[in-house]
Amino acid sequence: MIPKSLSLLLKSAVVLFPLLAGGFLTFLGGERLYEANAVQVEKWTAPFGLLAFSSTQLAPITDSDKQCIKMQIKLDMKAKEANVLQGIARCEVFLDFSLPSYDGKEETEEDIYVGVQFPFRVVNLRNLQLAWKRLSTEGETLIEIPTKSVNVSVVEENDLVTSVFCVGFIRSQTTERQDISLVFNFEWEDLICREGFSTFTCTLPVALAAGSEFAHPYTQNPNARYVYHTETLGLTVDMTFPMDFEIKQAYPQIEIMRTETGSDGRSLFWEINAEPETYGGSKAIQLVSVDFEDNRLSETRNRLMFDSGLFMGLGIALILSGIHEAVRVVAEMREKGKPI
Repeated sequence: MIPKSLSLLLKSAVVLFPLLAGGFLTFLGGERLYEANAVQVEKWTAPFGLLAFSSTQLAPITDSDKQCIKMQIKLDMKAKEANVLQGIARCEVFLDFSLPSYDGKEETEEDIYVGVQFPFRVVNLRNLQLAWKRLSTEGETLIEIPTKSVNVSVVEENDLVTSVFCVGFIRSQTTERQDISLVFNFEWEDLICREGFSTFTCTLPVALAAGSEFAHPYTQNPNARYVYHTETLGLTVDMTFPMDFEIKQAYPQIEIMRTETGSDGRSLFWEINAEPETYGGSKAIQLVSVDFEDNRLSETRNRLMFDSGLFMGLGIALILSGIHEAVRVVAEMREKGKPI
């Protein structure tokens, strides 16, 4: 015979264990479900767009073209400095512009300021190279130009964050036209917005007008006497994504997608302000946007959803089993006339 106290203890265990275990598993499954679906998505506001400016009038790149600056932006999401989860992309900028020739009677030495307004926040500016591309009988020679000043100022206005980069240098003492090349790197924050657990959007706004899209207080900045956008700014954008990032949608339509042999990434390419004459001039593109998904995070979410279903299924089954045992024990005790 089993002692009554031991029998009561066993019956209690049969009831309490599935209830406690079921409650724990159900909680664990609910936690996994919350983790897979509860992603904080910040509201996106359209900031001031991308444009370039200078303190002196720049010469057109070609005689038949209105473009005065060619800007190439290369965004690398797979670089070690990039962090998609934090909305940070590594960026490299190439600027090509020309200082006009002089007639020989004017003063040839002057301070020149050239800059770019970047939407969002620019940090860790580095590797700046400024050079004069001089042509000779032996070909093109790059002559380094010393800089007087280099700075990035962050303007925060009405919850909009804009970064203004500006470099100052002295024009060389020569009357001939000078073709200048400027290259620099930085990290670009808030360019990538998280839309879900594994989905993201990379959005680069482009300025369509000078006055209304120039961040205060730089509207009246003496270094920004001439502003370049749309048809006067030759803009190309190159975005590189890891191979495990799936491109869902892009605007405007991707012009070139390339994957180099042995590379662990793919590149998307747009030529924004260069349009064949048959289309009636430059394109008025407000932004470049790419929706993409991180397949590794997608697999993590699928695993969380599977674990959630498994744990909650087992937990609810155990809870029901515990309730059933509790009802059975109560019924037995009533049949025997024992107080409950």
